[in-house]
Amino acid sequence: MILYEFYIYDHLCCMVTKNGESTLLENDQAINQLRKLDHHYPSHIHVTSRNITVETAFGNYTFVNYKEVFNSGITKYCPNTLQVIDQEIKKSQKRKHRHEHFVNLKLAGFSTAIGTLALVTLVGAGNAKEQTHEHSNQMASISEMDHELDTFMNLPQIPDTVIKLETPSNQTEVMPLINTNQDAQVTYLDFESARYSITGEYAYNLYYDMVKQKAEQWGIDANLAISILTQESAGKETNLMQIEFNPWKDQIITVYNFNNNQYQKIVLTDYPENYANQSVTCITKEDLMNPKTNISVGLILLRQSIDYMHGHIGAGIQCYNFGCGNMNKVLKKTAEETGLTVSEILNDQQNLSFVDYTNIIEEGDPDYLRHVIRYVENIENGISIKTINDMGAIVDSTVYIAPVNQQTK
Repeated sequence: MILYEFYIYDHLCCMVTKNGESTLLENDQAINQLRKLDHHYPSHIHVTSRNITVETAFGNYTFVNYKEVFNSGITKYCPNTLQVIDQEIKKSQKRKHRHEHFVNLKLAGFSTAIGTLALVTLVGAGNAKEQTHEHSNQMASISEMDHELDTFMNLPQIPDTVIKLETPSNQTEVMPLINTNQDAQVTYLDFESARYSITGEYAYNLYYDMVKQKAEQWGIDANLAISILTQESAGKETNLMQIEFNPWKDQIITVYNFNNNQYQKIVLTDYPENYANQSVTCITKEDLMNPKTNISVGLILLRQSIDYMHGHIGAGIQCYNFGCGNMNKVLKKTAEETGLTVSEILNDQQNLSFVDYTNIIEEGDPDYLRHVIRYVENIENGISIKTINDMGAIVDSTVYIAPVNQQTK
């Protein structure tokens, strides 16, 4: 199956992926692919709030941020296809009105409502100008790990839609209202949403599909995972998750794989031969140039940070930036100032009081948690992680965070 991914990057681009190899087409070459699409009868059209995928017998065509693509004036090159797409959007809207509850949001310069994120066909990983090639001598253990994640799952499709809203003229952004169960407690944090900024959309469009697979494997909320990547590199650097190799070097990390329900061991090392026959996945600095491996390792280290914080999600996020030693200093200061013990703080997912004392650390980003949270989509649904309890059962932990401007006065 050939995959065609259309998007705007100053001009029209088309990423063509065949047999695992991607080729970037631009301008006239991309337009020619649109003309070909208009001669293929769609077997299925999948509409989400951002993307549209047209499935044909000759390949799958995905329009990333389709409003931006269609507004670029390319619609004249595929009028027949656009007519069918328009009909499918109307059908999707009817389904959505019957079954979904909407929250208001403003999307990058125009008002829109974001519904439930739908799963779409896996497309190319990113812009050829910024994507690094995979290391040709990738170790077998890494390949096995990635192969497990690259298998496309035929999951049930979730209908989605796009609806124009009326946004108050004196308001720059409409944040979603918290939509949790009645018993859930909400923590209010001072942050400004940047999810639908140019930076947020760029990283999301290029890497969300890849991040989602890795996040599911390691029990991390996919929306949190892509937010970490966005804050760390915005998707524009080779070291996507900004992994510091040396602090973790030659430390064997045991992590639970939620895809195959068993523990795995990894180690960052310059000398893989030292771990021969030890059932350990060795990862070198060169391996981290592979985007998939970089994301996977970054999420494993995030997982380690959260686990080190006894499962406290907010503290784990800040710990990813500070490191365990610095985060312990912050928690100790927080305990002294609040009269709570460190254990009491970490046993309460909604206790984010440590954010008032992160400025005692002179390195790293004292506002890292706020900076990550601003990119989390559907923050009103909470941020969840999976953990394994003492009985070996899988449980979900969730923190609910809202901006302070939603706090009832």
